[in-house]
Amino acid sequence: MDKFTVVVTETIHPAGIQLLEEAGVEVMQLPPGSDEAALMEVAPGADALITRGSIRVTRRIMEASPRLRAVGVHGVGCDHVDLQAAGELGKIVLNTPSALTETVAEMTLALMLALTRRVVSADKAVRAGEWTRKYQDLIGSELMDKTIGIIGLGRIGAAVARRLKPFRAEMIYHDVVDRSEAEAELVVRRVELDALLMSSDIITLHTPLTPRPEVSSRRGSSAS
Repeated sequence: MDKFTVVVTETIHPAGIQLLEEAGVEVMQLPPGSDEAALMEVAPGADALITRGSIRVTRRIMEASPRLRAVGVHGVGCDHVDLQAAGELGKIVLNTPSALTETVAEMTLALMLALTRRVVSADKAVRAGEWTRKYQDLIGSELMDKTIGIIGLGRIGAAVARRLKPFRAEMIYHDVVDRSEAEAELVVRRVELDALLMSSDIITLHTPLTPRPEVSSRRGSSAS
């Protein structure tokens, strides 16, 4: 009987590959830059896929893969997987909702600091020998005491808010889901979307991509 075979469509940490191999799984890794055609060539021999989103997992791929049982998404978003086809064809789709929460929150804060302190522009100026520019157009501003608008106060939005608390930032948020229980802990205030857009010095967006438009912004409303 053939080994259980997992095709990894994009690069993941070597520890993940090692974990699979130690469990007796045969792992096939596509080279960086591979596309849907490359996946199509190997998918028919796969029992499972691990994907990060760069390659679409289409109905065509799933129909051509009779052994395929599961598609594991390395991250939250499954919009690159044809979920309707997976359901109709009996393929299980799994994601890892919390795997990248802290990583994305830290990157968000890094980008805020880079923006306010003009880090990227200053780095380019130094490399070009433009030392006097620091007294001209490269004087940044402080993140301290800024008004930060958070659109989407789910796992990642809340993790960003926790990291902003030491900066004494005034945090406001908008969400179609009731997040009132988190407001006291995170020291955030809910506002309507228009008010957030008008009042914020910096806006950070942490919402899922869904086909459903916002139907209500009142407390207690829900979104899938």
